[in-house]
Amino acid sequence: MTEAPMTLREEQKLLTRRKLVEAARTVFEQNGYANSAIDEITRRAGASRATFYLHFENKPAILLEVFRTAHLEPVLAAMDQLDTEVPLSKASIRNFINDYVGIYDGTRGVMRAWIQGESQEGSSRKSVSDELRGAFLDVMSEKISVIRRKAGLKVSKNDSRMRALLMFAQIERFCFYTSLRNVNVDTEKAMDLMAAAWEQLISA
Repeated sequence: MTEAPMTLREEQKLLTRRKLVEAARTVFEQNGYANSAIDEITRRAGASRATFYLHFENKPAILLEVFRTAHLEPVLAAMDQLDTEVPLSKASIRNFINDYVGIYDGTRGVMRAWIQGESQEGSSRKSVSDELRGAFLDVMSEKISVIRRKAGLKVSKNDSRMRALLMFAQIERFCFYTSLRNVNVDTEKAMDLMAAAWEQLISA
């Protein structure tokens, strides 16, 4: 069934919401979470404070939207590109790792604000962090199962999820230390090593 086209009012509402999210991202990246104010977000978006509250309950709510659109959705899109061909292509794994690191590096300001907000606001932020981890594990464990099944290897849901968790922990910690803690490493070599380790982790 074809969806009805949006009305002009609905289009304007969506545009306003996007402007608020874009402005919030800029403010969070520049100021961090604690030092960002709703008034500055609305000023950058060219919107009123009342308009802000038509779209978002509070500052944590718009941080959540910024995190979803800037980080979570691109990560999931990158995962869709990871192929499940057998024999497994290390190049495909390497490309995904490169995309993931690039997304994290490109959203480092958002991630800093997210970590600050998670610490300050508590459980609501943690639930979305859990969503990111859960989404990664769901998609990656399914891909691992498909690859192992095609290769004639033993497959179980728990085993595939364990392998996916090891991958998630490695890449998340790597990105945290290199992007947010500015640990200086040869990133290209590190990604090559990670891809080799993941190839073994998936196939062993």
